[in-house]
Amino acid sequence: AAAVAATAAAAAAATAASLMLLAQPSGHRQRTSARPVSVSCETTPAATTGSVGGGVSLADGPVGLEMQAPWAALILWGYKTVETRLYPLPPELIGREIFIVESAEGKAGVSAVGDEVSAGSPDLRIVGTAVFSGFVRYPDRATWEADEYRHRVPSSSPYGWSDSKTIYGWELQNIRPLAKPIPVPRMRRAFRSFFALDMADGGANLETLKSHLGAPPQTNQGGSIPTINLSPFMHGTEEEQRQVVDAIAAQCEYIGFLRVTWDDFPTEIVAAA
Repeated sequence: AAAVAATAAAAAAATAASLMLLAQPSGHRQRTSARPVSVSCETTPAATTGSVGGGVSLADGPVGLEMQAPWAALILWGYKTVETRLYPLPPELIGREIFIVESAEGKAGVSAVGDEVSAGSPDLRIVGTAVFSGFVRYPDRATWEADEYRHRVPSSSPYGWSDSKTIYGWELQNIRPLAKPIPVPRMRRAFRSFFALDMADGGANLETLKSHLGAPPQTNQGGSIPTINLSPFMHGTEEEQRQVVDAIAAQCEYIGFLRVTWDDFPTEIVAAA
């Protein structure tokens, strides 16, 4: 039990650290009439190639987008629905499934990833996929701050608004977290943070979180939230522990609320509260 408590505390601390990015004055979370400016795809280059020798194209094959931690997780959790960049989304990537390549947290605006990346690079992993439906341009600070509830970048962040820069918001849809992060294949930089990925099957056989979890958990009669017993996680086999973890993941993914118990649950403490 002590080990589980320590693990839970560590997980809570990690989650709290990521959610600190969401802390903001209540006024910034209110939706206002200010809206980003829609941008036509014709404002971007018709074709996008990078500076890598040989001209790596994004037109065909699987494409990965490098994203530093913790931004990738915020997208996968559904908290962040707009990705912000200093350049428009290449038009050939609108509507295509893009692999999210998570890199370690580093210096804002500076990629520590080389133009050529070997398969299995220890500092990178694929954590999910996303589709971008389009992009917008933020005309001023007020519009940027009014949209903070979507892009989740606090004003104090080094990625925040700057009058000397043009910031674009890439609209996210169809987010698919993987059941488990996987090592990256060989990657070649094609344009800015976009990489061409050498994947034989195009990633078609990757297991997503929803395919791993299966059908949504059933609510109890009357629609109440199911109760998950944590005791097998504390005292059970590795397989029993995995089943508890999957049950928690499924309930959080599909229902959004969690109710738990365990064999020596201190009912008297709850009753006295």
